[in-house]
Amino acid sequence: MAERLRLLEQVPPRLHAWFTDQGLPPYRVRQVLQGVFRRRACQFDEMTDLPGALRDLLAEHFQIFTGRVTAHQKADDGSEKLLLELADGQQVECVLLRDDRRHCTACVSTQVGCAMGCAFCATGWMASPAI
Repeated sequence: MAERLRLLEQVPPRLHAWFTDQGLPPYRVRQVLQGVFRRRACQFDEMTDLPGALRDLLAEHFQIFTGRVTAHQKADDGSEKLLLELADGQQVECVLLRDDRRHCTACVSTQVGCAMGCAFCATGWMASPAI
């Protein structure tokens, strides 16, 4: 089987062309995108407004997300860290910091080896010089 396309990397005209090539009506593209962005479906099986045969076809040709959570840590102060593995095997972190006033700050690494060097983030330490 050929490598599946990454759904979230497809521009709407390309998706429409693929659906047309499959003999599918254009409104199905909207249903799929609403499934991902409005209903936050992570798998095509969760898109129960689509016929089962279409969900199977989509799963055969596309993948929705290519990263996965490999670790999730929660600290006593309410902070949380996620370690995400990307499609190429590289890893990045996401950190959610909470304060006592119910404010939250989120840090999401947008690149492997972020150079910020935050003390709470292993991703930053990968690119930082040794101390």
